Amino acid sequence: MAEAHHDDSHGQANARGARPGKRPRVSAPLATTERSPEAEGDPSDALFNSLTLFAQGLERLQQDRPRQTCPSCGASRKYYCYTCFCLVGLEYGTEVPTVKLPIKVDIIKHPNENSGKSTAIHAKLIAHHDVTISEYPTIPDFGDPSGTVLLFPADDATPLAEIDPSVVKRVVFVDSTWLQCNAILADERLASLPKVRITAENTLFWRPQKNKPATHLATIEAIYYFFKQYAAAFECQPYDGRYDNLLFWFVFYYRMIQGKGSSKGSSKGNGKGNGKGNGKGNGNERR
Repeated sequence: MAEAHHDDSHGQANARGARPGKRPRVSAPLATTERSPEAEGDPSDALFNSLTLFAQGLERLQQDRPRQTCPSCGASRKYYCYTCFCLVGLEYGTEVPTVKLPIKVDIIKHPNENSGKSTAIHAKLIAHHDVTISEYPTIPDFGDPSGTVLLFPADDATPLAEIDPSVVKRVVFVDSTWLQCNAILADERLASLPKVRITAENTLFWRPQKNKPATHLATIEAIYYFFKQYAAAFECQPYDGRYDNLLFWFVFYYRMIQGKGSSKGSSKGNGKGNGKGNGKGNGNERR
């Protein structure tokens, strides 16, 4: 699984898209989770129980489903095609939710990343009109760079709550491991972009990178926390769950791998799921 690396860095910069001289807006407190073995209960409980998810879809995904043929490329897939970025045997609205994002998302994926295990695909499936995935060295033409920011915890990165939302219209994420990301970030097409950082959050990813802090997030976690903190800073106080379904697939696979089904977690306003997980992992990981 590709991971994004968004641990909180110190220092501030008046990067393009920031509002110099203005007092930063303060986001609402965000739930954090600890992966300490001494902690009581599952570390996912604090986050998952606070999410407003499409429970009907999570429940239906618990039903036994065979692998099916992708209508676009003909490959055998389960739930979705990670090559064509389309659902396979599922429908939007009744089984899978959609999310409208306030700004566009570009994900630059390292070519060595396993697409079948990448959580970046989750964002494209849920917010398909607002998310673009490109495989490096392909990088879109962002036009005026002042309207595009790169999420990365550099020392000169501007805190998300200090950007000017009227200027920033696009955010770029790098989908790679820490060791792989340096070559991509050194590319002049990305190096010139102003950087932003989010408040640190701990990962719940089931394959965390070795010898890296818990604040190194899976790509979909970084995307979710970016928009959660964006909403808390510029759209609603307190945060109302409007972007929670970005974690729809992440929560589904987490519960499946942990053998928990969909019996846990909040489904405010959507009913509660009661399926059982099988602990077998992501069906799309098989070739």
